[in-house]
Amino acid sequence: MNKENHLIFRAPEPTDIDFMYEQENQTDIWRVGHTIVPFSKEFLTRYVFSCMEDELNVSKQARFIIEDRCLNQNIGILDLFNYDPIHRRAEIGILIVKEHQNQHYGSKILEKFFIYAWEILNLHQIYAEIASNNLSAYQLFCKTGFQTCALKREWFYEKGEWIDLIGFQKLSIEK
Repeated sequence: MNKENHLIFRAPEPTDIDFMYEQENQTDIWRVGHTIVPFSKEFLTRYVFSCMEDELNVSKQARFIIEDRCLNQNIGILDLFNYDPIHRRAEIGILIVKEHQNQHYGSKILEKFFIYAWEILNLHQIYAEIASNNLSAYQLFCKTGFQTCALKREWFYEKGEWIDLIGFQKLSIEK
């Protein structure tokens, strides 16, 4: 079997808490997640157990663990948030751990996720907002068919510098 068949996204399990804790508490990526405070293991434990309910319809967000079953390893996190079932849209965020970046994991998992978003969630569009200096995210969204749709000037302030925000959206192909 090829590598792509072993790449999955799935709901978080209690065994993923240490992985999520490690990823969420990397201060160099906090700007991407729009946070400035660390997450505790207790908070993440409560979150994982709450995910066992209908999280997407209740909190309008869902987290997925990206796993490579060939490696038997978690390689990232995919977040779906601002879910709007009436207007059939949601925002997406993706994190691939450093040691697995630049190996096409992001584009492969997004292509699988689009099928879920269009066919199961019945979404019409997925959108993302990224900092203009996040070149890897920019390339990933362009590569997977997202179109730029917005520019917010000087949206982020980081290390004494103003950075623009780029908005992307991808529409489903409806029949």
